[in-house]
Amino acid sequence: MGIDLSFDPADIDANGGTVRGWASSLDMFCARILGRSEDLGAQFDDSAMEFTELVQWDIEGASDEDLQAWRDASGAVRYCAAVTDHWADNIDDFKRERNRLIGLWEDDKKDAEDRIAALGDANLFSSLFCDDKDNIIAELEGKLEEYNAQAKTNWDTLMDNADDRKQELIDGPTPANIRSLIDAGYVNWSMFNIDPVQYAPEISPSEADEWGEKLSEAWKTGQRGEEYDDMMMMLNMLSMKIIEAGNRGTGADRQDQETLKSIYDAIGTHSNGLLNVPYYLDEIEKSKEEQEEILGTLANGILVLSREDLEGGYENLPEDIRDALNSEHWYSGGDVSQGWGADIEPMAAILEHSDEDLMGGKDFSALLTSIVGAGASPEFLHPEGEAFFNDNAGILLDISTRNNEANHAILTDSFYHPEYRNDSEDNKSDYKIDSSEIMEGLFTYDWPDEAEAEGLSVHNLINWISEYGGSSDESQRTMAGEAAAGLIRITTSNDMFEKLTDTVHSVPHDEGDDSYTNQKVSFGQVNPSLSASLYGVFYTYLEEFASEDGNNFPLNEDGETLRTWSLWDSEEEELQVDPLSRVRFLQYIAANEEYTGLLQSAAYTYNNDQLTEYLYTSSGERPTAGTAGILQGLVDAAIYNESMDRLGDSDEARQNTYKTRKLGVDIGAGIISSLPPGRELSFASEILFNSGKVGASEYLKMALDDSIKPEAEGYGGVSLDHLENREIVENHVRLKTLEHMVANGTVSTSEVPQGILAETESGDVRIATEREIQESFSDRERAEIIGQVQNLIKREEQWTGGAFSTGSSFADDYLDEHNLYYEKIVNNLQAENSDEYDNMRVGGPADRPRKNP
Repeated sequence: MGIDLSFDPADIDANGGTVRGWASSLDMFCARILGRSEDLGAQFDDSAMEFTELVQWDIEGASDEDLQAWRDASGAVRYCAAVTDHWADNIDDFKRERNRLIGLWEDDKKDAEDRIAALGDANLFSSLFCDDKDNIIAELEGKLEEYNAQAKTNWDTLMDNADDRKQELIDGPTPANIRSLIDAGYVNWSMFNIDPVQYAPEISPSEADEWGEKLSEAWKTGQRGEEYDDMMMMLNMLSMKIIEAGNRGTGADRQDQETLKSIYDAIGTHSNGLLNVPYYLDEIEKSKEEQEEILGTLANGILVLSREDLEGGYENLPEDIRDALNSEHWYSGGDVSQGWGADIEPMAAILEHSDEDLMGGKDFSALLTSIVGAGASPEFLHPEGEAFFNDNAGILLDISTRNNEANHAILTDSFYHPEYRNDSEDNKSDYKIDSSEIMEGLFTYDWPDEAEAEGLSVHNLINWISEYGGSSDESQRTMAGEAAAGLIRITTSNDMFEKLTDTVHSVPHDEGDDSYTNQKVSFGQVNPSLSASLYGVFYTYLEEFASEDGNNFPLNEDGETLRTWSLWDSEEEELQVDPLSRVRFLQYIAANEEYTGLLQSAAYTYNNDQLTEYLYTSSGERPTAGTAGILQGLVDAAIYNESMDRLGDSDEARQNTYKTRKLGVDIGAGIISSLPPGRELSFASEILFNSGKVGASEYLKMALDDSIKPEAEGYGGVSLDHLENREIVENHVRLKTLEHMVANGTVSTSEVPQGILAETESGDVRIATEREIQESFSDRERAEIIGQVQNLIKREEQWTGGAFSTGSSFADDYLDEHNLYYEKIVNNLQAENSDEYDNMRVGGPADRPRKNP
């Protein structure tokens, strides 16, 4: 009895055998391109051959461009043949699976039909032990559903393979695509033989010693053997293979790492240390290009060997490099310059030529950073002096700071010399690297001015925090938060604050008749470009800097010093820092005068954010001005304290603080007034954040009109020398309040003082900013306008949330809150004289030590 169920899975007309024939034709075409009348044969793919061996045409005298065209054409055809062969197998695999499923279905269907037929022949007794017809059909239907699902998977796999093969043909012979063909077994040596830069075959570990001997001999004598170029090419490609496997997420092959290590160990053995290679190359007078090629290959290999994520690590490094990184003098607290100075030059000479986008492993990178930081001090002595250190340390630091896990370990003070793994766990603490000493050296060393202009390598220790802090990847955000907390914690401790603001350096200031030299200046004056890196951290965590956390200023048990903390709350994803540490960190940024304006404009635009939120979303609730007052207080106190530290004069400090605040208002107002309504907050933040990363003066020239910047004297004709915080903020608050009331219709546009109402391109109404009013009106006119604004906002309005209140009382509530929190900050953290500043330097409140309430 037949069952009315069928299984006919999707099929394609393509035939694997036919497609495979096309692949063979392409291989024959490749042979024709190379000048051969016959198939290239197995040797082409099974063994290494020089390209000149493959080409039968007379190519003597051909240009490099012509040779490359030959390589490209033959490589493209061979590549197409391999992809086509792969597609043929995909078709065969699909059809094989399809036929298998059809066969299973036919067997199951026949079995079901036989069982149903048997039901009619069964007697009463036997039927008690047999399935009925419905159960048999239901069982078959279930199997049909399974086969349909498997058939769909088979079809989807074929379509995915078709898309992959199509994309491979579109993309062409990229390294990743060739690697994919190799992994699948469709290419071995052939693509390498056509163009060796594309692929390096596996190298047997048993060849390592032979390679090491031959390469070392070539570098010592300048005499290349026949295999030299192949060995160098394959050595370079072996490193690239390991990197590519890691980049693709498939994971590096441990055997490849072991092979690479064996070769480097052999080179070290036959060269009396890998660090001797640069000296050999100098002696045999290799051309600069040849030296760079050799050293670049060695450098890339060293970095690959050191990578923990590529099955390598510190233990994989050549012995003499480990010896250079393993001096007990420095990780036990001794003099790093002893025994290490001789290694810095050849190590830099090699690593300088590594690929720019290639980093070393965590341990290797952190050790390099640590050693450079420990050596970056005025006490570092070498026969060739400071220039020797400058030339080489910057190179090593550029390499070491590429690894953000290593940067994280340094900044979080959690790094141990990896040699601890060869010792008892009980002795691990002996191998702890003191990050404060490392960072002191890196921050306070007087790096060359040309390095400052190009961008100090030490920036890379910090700059990644801003990128990771805004990442969509939670693990990266955690890394950034922990690093930011560690950076602030280490640099703002009492001991480090003393060292970082009281260096051994002096900085001259040429101001005509008032020229002078500052003694023992802050590191920010020695290396002002570091302010950009610190500013990036500040702006990334601006909300946390404005936090009310610790605003009660708790004291330590001594009853005299403020309690400090800096940590990352991973659950809340929040940076938690006490106010003293925050103001010290901002003081470091303020040491670069360009960045005082950015700090002030950041506080101004943040206040604008909070004011906007207050006006449009927080009516009837607690004002949002407190955090804005805190941030403004921190910025003012930081700039004031930095001026006190540099000038030692409270009057000049006060004048400088108000001057920079006016500049910040001009910058912030200029940004906001130039941006589309409704997008001012995000755009302003972007401009201010990027200005810190690119460089204050350069970016602001691009982002702002020159008119925003104040004149050298008078600052727009408005003196702020005797204004208090509330008076500086209130005009901005009242103008924004009026803008809100005009938008709601409480105040008509005809009532607004002439000249301060603007219509945007989108038709929205905008009230002029303080800066625009200052530029357009005289002092008397400005006073009249502000008076009219004050009268207009006295009207009552129903605010968002339903509360009824006059605009002036609404503004006053905001101002009261802002000023209350502002005063708490400056009273405790702004030093009004040298005694208060000295008290702050040791961790006490600015005004006086006080007990907890």
